[in-house]
Parts: sequence; structure tokens; C-alpha cells
Amino acid sequence: DTPPAPIPEACPSCGQKLVHLDDEVALRCINPMCPAQVQEQLTHFASRNAMNIDGLGPKIVAQLQAKHLVKDVADLYHLTAADLAKLDKFKEKSINNLLSAINNSRQNSVERLIFGLGIRHVGGKAARILAEHFGDLDHLMTASQEAIADVPNIGPTIAEAIVTYFKAA
Repeated sequence: DTPPAPIPEACPSCGQKLVHLDDEVALRCINPMCPAQVQEQLTHFASRNAMNIDGLGPKIVAQLQAKHLVKDVADLYHLTAADLAKLDKFKEKSINNLLSAINNSRQNSVERLIFGLGIRHVGGKAARILAEHFGDLDHLMTASQEAIADVPNIGPTIAEAIVTYFKAA
């Protein structure tokens, strides 16, 4: 019989103490600058169901992070051809394709943007409801927790998560 694996106390990526949130069983790293957290956020943002940035998967995101070219989703929209030329095996065609995909994502719906931000508890359905109710990201960002919670099918848990997300951003 092998003994059970010890429960980790620190995030393997950034070393931050792991915590239990909302009486969950899972331990979580809550460091917003944790490289693993940032990589997952960027990969989710670029995913097909979110902003659909073709060619921006986990390996490219990892390279962008390693070269200190991105630290959050906003940085994606400031990337240049010169930045992308620093990536392994990135030549003119790859550079142009990725820049084009990033630029095309600017035309996506508010619903996709809200979902892509990866706000805790905000899935596709909640993103759609919020987009329909608030119309744009600015109105959602400036809404009070009470105003968000009053939106049908949203409630206090999602409202709190949204307000917390934008305060930390």
C-alpha cells in the first residue's frame, strides 16, 4: 500500500498559498499574476467559444509569456509583427495570420467578450444574459453589484464575482 499523496500547500507555478473558496473541495491559487492562471485565462479568451482567435493556443501563449510580451488579454491587442517575430518558428505567414485573427476578434459580440474574460461563475448563458441587459462592457463594468444581481437569472453569486473581477482588473 502506498500512502496517499500529500495535499499541496502552495501553487506549483507561482508558490502562492493555495486556498479553499466558497466551501469548495478543490484548492485554488488566487494569485492573479500566477503564470499558470494567466496562461489559462489567455488560452480561454482566445478559444473558439470565446474570442475565437485562430492560432493562439496554449503553446503560443506560453511563448508570449516567456518572452514577456503578454501579461493579460489587453496585451494581445498591442502585439506587433516585430513581437511575434520573436516566437519560435514564426515567419511572415504565421505572423500575419495571427495578427489578422486578433484584429478580426475585435468584431466579436459583447457576449463572447464577457465569456472570454473568464469571470468566475460566468458561463455562456450568463454572458448572453449580461450582454443583452447591459449592451456593452463599459455598462457592465460600472454597474453596481445590486444592479447586476437584479438581472433575471443572474443573482448574487455571479454579481459578486463580476464586481470582484473588475475591481481587481
